[in-house]
Amino acid sequence: MNIKMEEVLPKIKFSFISQGVVNGIGVYSFLPLIQAIWKRKRVNSKVWKTAIAVGGFIGGYRLVKQLFKVYKIKISEKYQDFISGAAGCGIALIIDDSFIGSLFVIWLCLKAIKNFLPKSDIGPTAIMSMSASVICPAAFLYKDELQKYYQKFMDSMGYNLNRITLLYQNSPIMKKSMHGWNRLVLCDELHHHLKVHPYTSCAKSILSNILPYIFLKSLKIYVPLYVGLQIFKFKFPNRYILENIIRSTIFLTGYTITQYFGIMWFTSTCQPTMSRLEHASFAWLSGLWTFVERKERRPELATYCAAQALNSLYILGKKKQLYTHTPKYISYLLLIISIGTLTCNIDQQPQILQKLIC
Repeated sequence: MNIKMEEVLPKIKFSFISQGVVNGIGVYSFLPLIQAIWKRKRVNSKVWKTAIAVGGFIGGYRLVKQLFKVYKIKISEKYQDFISGAAGCGIALIIDDSFIGSLFVIWLCLKAIKNFLPKSDIGPTAIMSMSASVICPAAFLYKDELQKYYQKFMDSMGYNLNRITLLYQNSPIMKKSMHGWNRLVLCDELHHHLKVHPYTSCAKSILSNILPYIFLKSLKIYVPLYVGLQIFKFKFPNRYILENIIRSTIFLTGYTITQYFGIMWFTSTCQPTMSRLEHASFAWLSGLWTFVERKERRPELATYCAAQALNSLYILGKKKQLYTHTPKYISYLLLIISIGTLTCNIDQQPQILQKLIC
């Protein structure tokens, strides 16, 4: 195949490639830029470097795809997409590899594996339950096992034992009756919203004080998220957006309240202290609230939470000194294979991602 460079260059659409680079930079830097303008600060140089890496990935993918067409290499479209994605990922890593972290690599690996798994209505909920049995005990008892931003989010939702101080007028373990339940006292405040009167019941405390706070907190998360996504897609909010907001708000509220009920029930009827395994024995129930979410959203939600759970176990392994670190070349390899797998199954990815890359 003797094709000269002079013949190749005119056939390559450099405007299409440069557009991909600009799109990648714009998408990644959009929110940090808005935040910087709002706070009247400069955008961190690391943000621009990573944004250029994202642009390099998209531009690299488009370039390699065009080279396959120009040189008329006869391999299947899937292999072309895999190689193009892997090459684009390689270019991104050369530009900036600081964004590589255990959570990011695990999340992309799970997204890649998901393409080969059969679709199931129960599967995502089962994964969410298993993930909750790892994430929730870590959020309450072992904060250093979660990413800092995720722990901050969990704290804001009330996953903090310092804010859930339980006192007993009479020991429930000695009484062996539900009388101890009614004498449970929540004596601290949860962000100054959860003031509970002494000697009220757990159920009354949760329903009258904690539930409204968690519901409003969830609403504040999902309203901007869904409306922002619609604006980003250049679409006007519709009734489906309202349904999504309500579903997701109920999911997150139920997920959190289940942990409150579980902890208060366990500490009032079994014992005042709680180990990781004891918390995990009921923490999985929160995952059942995934059934409230739309079927289309459940797999993505399960993938993200599973990545958080596996990353928590990875950090736990480090704490137990089972290993010290993961060699960079392993992270590179896993990332390149995962990206290649995702691009060769680009038709199964969200439509907004397809438009951005292709």
